[in-house]
Amino acid sequence: MSTETATQDPMSDAFVRLQERLAKHPDFEAIRTSVRRVQSLLSNDTSRTQCVANAVTEDAGLAARLLRLINAAYYKSAGGGTIVNVPRAVAVMGFNAVRNLAVSLRLLEQLPSDRRGRVLREDFLRALLAARLARELCHETRLLEEACVTALFQNLGRMLVAAHLPDEALAIRRQVGRHETPLGAKEDLAAKDRFGLGYADIGVQICKQWGWPEALRLSMMRGAWPAHPPGDANDRLRWVGWLANELADVLVYMSPAQWEDVCTDLAMSAGRATKHSAKELREALARTRMDLEDIAEALGIPLSQLEDWHEADAVDGAEGTEGALPRALPAQARSSAERPAPGQVDRAMLQEEALHLSEALLDVSAAKVVPERALSAMFMGLGARRAVLFLAARSNVPFQIVNVVGDELASVGPAWTVDPAQGRDLFSRLCARGTDTLIHDANRPEIQSHLPPGFQRVGRPNCFVVLPMTFKERAVGMIYLDRDDGETFVIDDESMKLLRTLRNQALMALRA
Repeated sequence: MSTETATQDPMSDAFVRLQERLAKHPDFEAIRTSVRRVQSLLSNDTSRTQCVANAVTEDAGLAARLLRLINAAYYKSAGGGTIVNVPRAVAVMGFNAVRNLAVSLRLLEQLPSDRRGRVLREDFLRALLAARLARELCHETRLLEEACVTALFQNLGRMLVAAHLPDEALAIRRQVGRHETPLGAKEDLAAKDRFGLGYADIGVQICKQWGWPEALRLSMMRGAWPAHPPGDANDRLRWVGWLANELADVLVYMSPAQWEDVCTDLAMSAGRATKHSAKELREALARTRMDLEDIAEALGIPLSQLEDWHEADAVDGAEGTEGALPRALPAQARSSAERPAPGQVDRAMLQEEALHLSEALLDVSAAKVVPERALSAMFMGLGARRAVLFLAARSNVPFQIVNVVGDELASVGPAWTVDPAQGRDLFSRLCARGTDTLIHDANRPEIQSHLPPGFQRVGRPNCFVVLPMTFKERAVGMIYLDRDDGETFVIDDESMKLLRTLRNQALMALRA
């Protein structure tokens, strides 16, 4: 199909007719105004929690959605049910979460509340999962944030039609079966038959009309997969984004038993442009699938609506080859049967401290103590031997140890630093990926071979937790916790969410 043809004539009759229909919706123009205000604040590193909260509060729809999310299951471990104001919601969720939700939630609010709306919410789930997958697929650390944004807004046309012309969106869904591949491209053709423009074309035109960046507009264009990797960074982002969107459809609508064949086909068609193997695609699906339940629940989508969700995980079981990063088991990756009984983490204490810190973040003078309090709370809540905070003194330099709670580190041996940009050790690579990870047995040879020389300063822990700290999709620090008593950390889903909340609060205080 030809996206270029439609974009060469921005005032084509088809677009004018569609725009007239969209403009009849009373909230259509409000989206542009409210989203641009919130995003302009969030792009400013000096914006404080209260400033962002004020901007969000001016938009009643966005404010209500944020409060619903903060009290939904995903955030209940951080005090859900008691978060009743926007400043505290922003403090708990963080700047990045608000930025990513600002556009998609504002559109989501417009969906009908009946069964049609529940079905159309899947389109928003697909977009958010695509953004998450793009982060997994992007090989260039400096472009992680742009990759997420590109993949998310490649869905702008579909989300706009779902929000403002739901009956038309449902008609297109009925026309294209959910298991057809490539689903997005076939929906694009169906939309073109109905509107005279495909979903991608609609997004491109709206993006241009709203004055969004030219690079983002160009990245939203569909086309045939290139035969070779593009030399231009924006082109690389474009194809990583479309690959992420195809994988998002696989994740939502296909059984994991089908992943191997689909990923093999995708690697053959798209892999030449993005340099991804079928194994990399399967692993990206497996890691992202860990988040599907929480995202779906926050969007109001019952998991029974996703028929293939209950299938078993299809995680590639092959061991990594020499020099490859060993596949650590994130805390939430284990099945319910494998999870130890809850109660071995002091969740009540973690939850209480998260609530106190959300309030402390609103006081600029108190924010400087938040990182140390968060680190201490994790140390006590997990019963750790040691908790360590790493930060970079300035941009593009390795992280250094700035705070230790618990057992002191030995002063002998080389310094233990973390370098997400250049380092090839386990910690550097986990930070580059932004992957929260629990290592149950740190003495396995495949783990030991990827530990940095300076790690000998911590002795011989039998297990440890790594929580990277990222700002605008760039690694800026790391929290490390370990134990050496022969027992492993027992961290269930709710406990991991609390740890992430505390980590995010420490990050917000450091960026204030």
